[in-house]
Amino acid sequence: MAKKIPVTTLDAQNVGASITQAPPEQYAEFTEYRETMAAYCKARVWFSDAVSSADAEPPIRFWFGNRGRRRVFASLMHDWYAGYWPTRQDLLASSRGVGEATFGRILKEAADGDFMIIETDEDDGRTKIIKPTRQTILSMERLTSAFFVVLRDGNHPGSDGYRAIDARVVAMSACMSARVANGFSME
Repeated sequence: MAKKIPVTTLDAQNVGASITQAPPEQYAEFTEYRETMAAYCKARVWFSDAVSSADAEPPIRFWFGNRGRRRVFASLMHDWYAGYWPTRQDLLASSRGVGEATFGRILKEAADGDFMIIETDEDDGRTKIIKPTRQTILSMERLTSAFFVVLRDGNHPGSDGYRAIDARVVAMSACMSARVANGFSME
């Protein structure tokens, strides 16, 4: 069984403690912050389990299969949500830490799996435009929506963290009727 960490106040802090040791106590003044961080850690564990589960959707299993794919996916989806389709060169540049040969292999595997579309730019036939597929977008949104719910539910219902995340969950849910009407249902 885990051992409860003693709680004290800031005026009783152990100033001489080494930073290489765990603090001997937690401070009452930071309770809500700690609870929010605990909820975040719990949600990250849930997320890690969700993306590695045998039941995960195919795009999620693919994109979270290794570090290189995660990096390319995060960059691609950032651009998508920011309102851009990146060029191949833009995506490579924003996928820091992924070598060109690995990057090329990821693009081919993603296109072959119908998780991304590679098109020739109409304005410049030498440039390739990279787009996530509808399946990839919807899988990402289902996963992210569930993550926010787990994060919200891990916070104390009366806390500022809960209210802030709940507002985000409510706002995301409010978009559903328009999304359904336009073919972007998450169901």
